[in-house]
Amino acid sequence: MPDESKSPAAPPPPADGAPRKSGKLKIIIVIAALMVVEGGVIFAIAHFLRPEPAAAMAAETHTAEGEASMPAIDYAEIDIVPVDAVNTRDGRAYLYHVEISALVRPMHKDTCKALIDARKSTIRDRLDTLLRNADPKYLNEPGLETLRRQIKFEMDKVFKDEKLVDEILITKFLKSRANL
Repeated sequence: MPDESKSPAAPPPPADGAPRKSGKLKIIIVIAALMVVEGGVIFAIAHFLRPEPAAAMAAETHTAEGEASMPAIDYAEIDIVPVDAVNTRDGRAYLYHVEISALVRPMHKDTCKALIDARKSTIRDRLDTLLRNADPKYLNEPGLETLRRQIKFEMDKVFKDEKLVDEILITKFLKSRANL
């Protein structure tokens, strides 16, 4: 008596000799069709329910020829101080050579130059401390936005006026491995 616990025998081929279509293929086709229909419905709902884009205001001045140009305010660039600082926050010593400038309005140019000359050592100390204590992720940002914001904050504290410096420019930022 044959053992019936083994796998059942394959069903006999169809009588006409044509291969049998698999039931799995039908299921895959049905699922694919459902996914396409579902994607179309989601796209249609998202298309009809999205808000229309809002108009934006642009600050432009126009020349006599009608070409767009920069706003009328010209800024003066003032070199602040070059700073060399060693940062060891991530376990390795890196030397940073940074040159910093400030964008100021023309009416504040002379005041800022006088304050920078009068407080050069204080500025250098604050910026050196800032760079030595900076987190490496801020020193590796592509635009150095966090560092610019921190420098502007320190400059505002040194000048005791938040309106003198409009923007901080980092004109040179060199990082090298310090072999101490």
